Amino acid sequence: MLVLVWLAGIARADKPDDFVEIGKAIPDAVIDMRYATADNFVGEVLYPVARCKLRRAVVERLVRAAKALRAKDRRLLVWDCYRPSSIQVIL
Repeated sequence: MLVLVWLAGIARADKPDDFVEIGKAIPDAVIDMRYATADNFVGEVLYPVARCKLRRAVVERLVRAAKALRAKDRRLLVWDCYRPSSIQVIL
């Protein structure tokens, strides 16, 4: 599905590889960003903000999964998200 967004007078197409914040797409998702706290195997905060971003194509599928879970009175739980290469080097 191709979506056009009008941004600052310029039309652009959203791409499947764009990063999307999952909390905005699935507000009732439980997001556990351990690396934004010291409660992880490294024992220190690695992310300055507990923000979960995933590729648009992945989020679109998770939106459908979250809907199916809601029908069974359940919620989606996400443990980790996009990890920048600078954090990958630390880990």
